Amino acid sequence: MWTSAFAALLAASSAATPPPPTTQVQDWKATIADDGAGSLLFRAMTLEETGLDEDTLVLSLDRVPGNCDQVLISMAVVSQELHGLPGGMLSPSFFGEMQVDRLKPRRFDYRFLTDPHFDNVILVQLTGWERSDDDLFAELRQGQKWKFRFVVDGEEHQWRFSLMGVTKVLDLTHQQCLAKSEETGSTENVLEQAALSEEYAL
Repeated sequence: MWTSAFAALLAASSAATPPPPTTQVQDWKATIADDGAGSLLFRAMTLEETGLDEDTLVLSLDRVPGNCDQVLISMAVVSQELHGLPGGMLSPSFFGEMQVDRLKPRRFDYRFLTDPHFDNVILVQLTGWERSDDDLFAELRQGQKWKFRFVVDGEEHQWRFSLMGVTKVLDLTHQQCLAKSEETGSTENVLEQAALSEEYAL
């Protein structure tokens, strides 16, 4: 299941290029998503733990060169069937709740996106959350489970992800991102990369 979900998620965020090398650390993978136009995301990703639905749920923590300390959080719903929504759709903001282990839950804001080229993938993009980034990622590094709760069309959805391996892949993507930022060296290219992170804050 990892292979098909991994390929589908990269296809939804990348041009038709050979699969990038990946590093597996327990339940997480580190990879690089390339859109073919020079925009890179250094990605830590894992699959939803229960796997009860036919859909595959992929959680991604992305870093963008030029702003490597920030982590962008998104989830992809990779379905075996077409979702029937317009391509390029961007929903208004909604809110959900997340919780690491039994720690205090926190509210987050999110929106749905669809890709105009892939009719079986819906992205869930987190645009903000309660308390600081440092506080959240400190919890993730020490935690075992990360749970999300949504209400969509009056129906509650709960997704659960393992945190085993997340610390090492976050450290790896940070190192890779910094190395790419130093390699790029051009302010213009760095600004193009940083523009990706601004999309999460619209």
